[in-house]
Amino acid sequence: MSYIGQQQTITIGGKAYTLSRLTLEIRKQFAEWVQSHIPDPLETVAKHLEKFPKDVQNLLATEAWKASQRRLDIDGPEVQAALETEEGNTKLTQLLLQKHHPEITEAEAYDLALQLRIEQFEKIKEKIKAEKLKTLKEKGVENPEITEEALTQEVLEVLQSNTFRPVS
Repeated sequence: MSYIGQQQTITIGGKAYTLSRLTLEIRKQFAEWVQSHIPDPLETVAKHLEKFPKDVQNLLATEAWKASQRRLDIDGPEVQAALETEEGNTKLTQLLLQKHHPEITEAEAYDLALQLRIEQFEKIKEKIKAEKLKTLKEKGVENPEITEEALTQEVLEVLQSNTFRPVS
C-alpha cells in the first residue's frame, strides 16, 4: 500500500474513499487483531509439555516465551505475515478506512481492497503496454502488437518483484 504514510483519497468504482495515514494506533489495532487470530505459543506448548524430557521442556518453554513476546510486536513476523494474507489485507484496509467511513464493513473493505488491486493491475498493464509499444515503434516495427497474455505475465513479474511501487 503506497498510501500508508499519508492520508489519501482514492476513487474506486466512481466513489471516493479516504484512507487514513497508517498511525501507530492503527498499527496497534492491526497487531491486536492478528494476536486474536493466532494461538498463543505458551498455551500451545503447555498442552504438550509433559510429553517431553525436562531438558527439552525447558527449551520449548523458553522458545514459546520468546514467540509469545514476538507476537505482541507490531513489527513482529506474525503481524508482517498477516499483511500477506487476504484476510489481513482486508482488515488493514478496514482500519485505514474507519476514521472517514465508520460504517465500513469487513465485506466492503474486502471488495474495496480487491477492486484497488484490480485497478492497480490494469494501470501497470497499460504502462507496460505503452512502454513496449514506444520501444517497438522506435525500433521501426510497424503496427506492433502485444498479446494480453504477455502483458499479464509481465505485470505479474512486476508485482512479484521487490521493486514494485504502485502506479498513480
